[in-house]
Amino acid sequence: DEVKAILQKAGSNARVRGFASNVSNYNPYQDSNPPSYTNGSPSADESRYANSLGEALRQRGLPSQFIIDQGRVALPGARREWGEWCNVSPAGFGQPFTTNTNNPN
Repeated sequence: DEVKAILQKAGSNARVRGFASNVSNYNPYQDSNPPSYTNGSPSADESRYANSLGEALRQRGLPSQFIIDQGRVALPGARREWGEWCNVSPAGFGQPFTTNTNNPN
């Protein structure tokens, strides 16, 4: 609801085609074995996050497409806690960009 209110204040939401996520973080796109610090989170990886947030956006009539930054995810599991996000060593460069994601969001 907060996103919808912000977009309404900004003008027509037709100008918004989607959202970007993971732009300063190290969350893998898909993680079949997420780290223990994500226990209890329905959004332990970016694909799950896009699915859950995408559904909430669609229900409010908002665009639900995402660009998901994977530029720092060459070594998933490099950080010790979810809040560790600044220049995590040895994370390195992530996977090359692609549109082949197997995710409708």
